[in-house]
Amino acid sequence: MNIISDNHYDLKRKKDFFLSQKPFPHIHLRNFFKEDFFKNFSTSQIDIKKEEKNLFTTEFENKKWISKNTDLPVLTKKIIEELNSQLWINNLKELTGIGALIGTKVGNTKLANYHEMQAGGLLSPHVDHSSDPETGFPHVLNIVVYLTDSWKMEWGGGTDLLDSKGKKIKKNYPTYQIQQLFFYIPLIVFTAYQKYQKRPIKLESQFM
Repeated sequence: MNIISDNHYDLKRKKDFFLSQKPFPHIHLRNFFKEDFFKNFSTSQIDIKKEEKNLFTTEFENKKWISKNTDLPVLTKKIIEELNSQLWINNLKELTGIGALIGTKVGNTKLANYHEMQAGGLLSPHVDHSSDPETGFPHVLNIVVYLTDSWKMEWGGGTDLLDSKGKKIKKNYPTYQIQQLFFYIPLIVFTAYQKYQKRPIKLESQFM
């Protein structure tokens, strides 16, 4: 059974909107997962053994943990599998017009599929990896899914889309408070050669 809401499996109709967005092509999808799946995901315990080497504490990436080479919970793996399924990739081909688009096959080993930001966390302006670590094919598309089900907007942590120099914020997507478990599970899809950042997370927040 697909875990993504059925209305998001027809992204072709949003192609013109996606390509017209500034500062670069992107789209913001609400209520991304089906209700039953996200209820189960939200109430399950995300119990991950976190190794210290995967925790970033620099001035550019602070209090951010990545899951590289870590065994992820079943439902988290399910999300990654769905986003790499041929059905979803075909949907993204229709959205972006990239006919040769393929998913990565390296899993959670050479790339980190799951991140956590702690209270006080920071992720400065950056561009993600430029190529697939196994095939060398260009990395052309990012998907960001927020999984915290009780976030308060005043805690920060939104996503800023920046100009080509990484200096000016052109668009901001805040992380909204989710009043129901399935009410607002946002996803952002955007091209991978542009710069973006995560807004600082305030100390009183829960993890993200």
